[in-house]
Amino acid sequence: MNKKKELKIAFIIIGIVLAIGIAIGVIFFLINNNETKQYTVTFVGENNEVLKLEEVEKNALVEQWDPERIDGFLGWFTKDDEPFDFSSKITSDTTLYAKWYDGESTIVSYLVTFLVDDEVYQTLEVPENDTLEEEQDNPTKEGYTFVGWYENDVPFDFSTPITEEHTLVAVFEPNN
Repeated sequence: MNKKKELKIAFIIIGIVLAIGIAIGVIFFLINNNETKQYTVTFVGENNEVLKLEEVEKNALVEQWDPERIDGFLGWFTKDDEPFDFSSKITSDTTLYAKWYDGESTIVSYLVTFLVDDEVYQTLEVPENDTLEEEQDNPTKEGYTFVGWYENDVPFDFSTPITEEHTLVAVFEPNN
């Protein structure tokens, strides 16, 4: 055989081996990326007792669950003692710790006052770090359309955790 034919056959063999290797790599990639990843959410109660285990798919939400003992139940917290946000996606195994009011600590809350034409429309006592629901009973005013609740001439952000007292003012615009 001459050298050109030998090189040609060698390149063909190398090409076939590379193509097979790439095909195998693509197959493994597709198999691994199509697997549904599951994470465990562990609900822990008093004395580090596991109350419930829940399997959750990657990037799914875990449903809030209330333990049997609900008297004084404050909610679910992370290991760093932060309230767990049930609207956050699960991306790893997660442990949530139940917290109950112990009778000694004080639950801090703040007063939120809603004003319409400088008169109190509604007041709410909101626990510290909770948020307000935006779907309040919004006021009506004849000849006007309710625009929203404002604080210091700025629309109030209802996703802001409450850490102090607030006075919200109803803003209206005239109907045409």
